[in-house]
Amino acid sequence: MVLQTNHGGIPIVLERTQAPCTVLNFEYLTRKKYFDGTSCHRLTAYTTPPAGLSVLQCGDLLRTGWGEPGYAFRDELASANQLENWPGFPDGSRKVYPRGSLAMANGGPDTNGSQFFLVYEDSRLRLDYTVSGHVSEEGIKVLDTIAAGDIARAAVEPRECCPVGFELIGPLQPRPQHRPRGFHPRVEAWLGLMQDVPAAPCSARPWRSSPSWGVGPGQR
Repeated sequence: MVLQTNHGGIPIVLERTQAPCTVLNFEYLTRKKYFDGTSCHRLTAYTTPPAGLSVLQCGDLLRTGWGEPGYAFRDELASANQLENWPGFPDGSRKVYPRGSLAMANGGPDTNGSQFFLVYEDSRLRLDYTVSGHVSEEGIKVLDTIAAGDIARAAVEPRECCPVGFELIGPLQPRPQHRPRGFHPRVEAWLGLMQDVPAAPCSARPWRSSPSWGVGPGQR
């Protein structure tokens, strides 16, 4: 999958075995062109010891932290559990989300939707964020360019970055032949969902209204 930005394409390798629902969600939203024309609305550069948070957050239609596709699905934390512990946290309560990680932003447990973040420097985070892939070496160069272009301002406050759109590379999962229960009618009307919706193991729930701040100072 390639994240197309006005700074160049960022190839992303999706890891289906680690996060099957999340990967299916990316494929589904890409097929629906959900991300086209949106912006990466948040660039962080918190470096004050002992914290570290260097991410580019994308996938929000509203560019406010509140934008979601109309449903939420469960966390898949197997891959995050395998990450190294942040120095000084032998209990594993803080993990090293390594440079190049692709992870889901959220507003609490099992509230994944469309927002995600790309890690451009090793970051200290709680074990709360589904890791669903990684950025290729080629993509890291583009990510570094984006971060370097606004890093001074990002260190003070989150900044909007760049328009994005996904280009899907490779085969899609077969389209499901049934509609999971629990989808709100307005969601179906808005996205045109009938039989073409994320399938198991997503266990998606109806639309919610809590923000996906994703990774802020209080969540590290």
